[in-house]
Amino acid sequence: MRVLLPFERTVESTIYKHHLLQQGDRVVAALSGGPDSTAMVAALAALGSMWEWELLGVHLNYGLRGKDSEDDAAFVRRLGEVLNIEVHVMSVPVSKRAAQKAKRSLQDYARFLRYTALEEVAMDRGAHKIAVGHTADDQAETVVMRMLRGAGVGGLRGIPPVRGRTVVRPLLEVTRRDVLAYLRDRGLGYRVDASNHEPLYLRNRIRHSVLPILKEYNPNLVHVLSRQADILREDDAYLEALAREAWHRMARQSSGSSVVLDRQEFLASPLPLRRRILRMVIQQVAHLPYGPAFGPVEALMTQVVSGPSGSMMRVEGVLVRREYEALQFEPCSETRGDWRMESLAAQEVRIPSRLQWPGTGETLTVSIASPAPPWEASNRRKVWFDRATFSEPLVIRAWRPGDYFCPFGMQGKRKKLQDFFSDAKIASSERHRIPLLVAPEGILWVGGYRMDHRFRVTEMTRDVLIAELTREAS
Repeated sequence: MRVLLPFERTVESTIYKHHLLQQGDRVVAALSGGPDSTAMVAALAALGSMWEWELLGVHLNYGLRGKDSEDDAAFVRRLGEVLNIEVHVMSVPVSKRAAQKAKRSLQDYARFLRYTALEEVAMDRGAHKIAVGHTADDQAETVVMRMLRGAGVGGLRGIPPVRGRTVVRPLLEVTRRDVLAYLRDRGLGYRVDASNHEPLYLRNRIRHSVLPILKEYNPNLVHVLSRQADILREDDAYLEALAREAWHRMARQSSGSSVVLDRQEFLASPLPLRRRILRMVIQQVAHLPYGPAFGPVEALMTQVVSGPSGSMMRVEGVLVRREYEALQFEPCSETRGDWRMESLAAQEVRIPSRLQWPGTGETLTVSIASPAPPWEASNRRKVWFDRATFSEPLVIRAWRPGDYFCPFGMQGKRKKLQDFFSDAKIASSERHRIPLLVAPEGILWVGGYRMDHRFRVTEMTRDVLIAELTREAS
């Protein structure tokens, strides 16, 4: 067994420190043929005999560079023979048209396809980890890019050594200069992608224009920015844990599809935690890899959290609404119609009859009693009406703008249904679900809440209509 080179010892130290790989792991290594991925695969192959890794290099041919792409594929095959590892070449066509259709930049779309393909190979081969070749220079470039965009702690933490449960980055503590020196020492060649020098991309401009100027002020800049990313990553993890703990404390309801938070508890949390909680909740409800950016989060804080009850806003496919002292988060679609009115069309109510109201899943039973029995006071779930005070047909429907009735107990005074709902503190998101029993003369009953004073039973009543809402036992 040959003595490990300093570069390989640094890579091994990174693997130890961050628990990137374990003894006997099957590892899929992304192998573009560039200097970073070539050095990574060579170092992992050198360490492999001691760690007993099963290493598979995977090269993706996007077909974007014509003959150069074919030469890249030929190079990685030869490299596999030199290093005595298996190399798998995959054709993954990428086009600008496909990227535009996916609403992504060409680079971002290629990156998406790359990780998707690597994950598929890892699953097919039963691999435990996917290794990618990001270096300390990539880390420094990322920190500067995000700094220029005004990122907070979460963005300035940079590239993590581990992403999810499978993606690992064993070169994060070596520089690009270290990589080139290692390849020279090993006598290994590499491929050069001309697009890495094109000023079209922001990362390239930072790499070739911004960082060289900053290094004039601090030649150790790459290590300094990498250290800063490490510090902020630890701070970010701590704040994330505090935010998640606070979220669980203030949650009235929390499932994969919807979340309801107590607004007063939310406002009692420090501002940095409030921002994080909003991002985390939206990320969960929308099933996104990342939460929304700073701008939408601030808009939510001012327009919804601090807005009047009923305020709402769509962010990343999530409808966020304030209902009195509750903050509600639920999935929504910009292209759908008003989802609240689905299946809530008016239905005729025959006498007697029994039907289900889709808004609440409750069953409405309507029956008659003649002559009038000794009756008890109406309640929220069961009401008695003087049948002579209204005509047919009866319908059950959802509320509409302009609806009004005369609430029982108010001596016949008229009240807009919207005001009744507001006084009763019924959330606007729930009002459409409430069944209204309606006659040609007006609303007989706001189901489950209040009947209309005009249609009450009196001493003169002879025929009674009884309406009752029940919920079937689950």
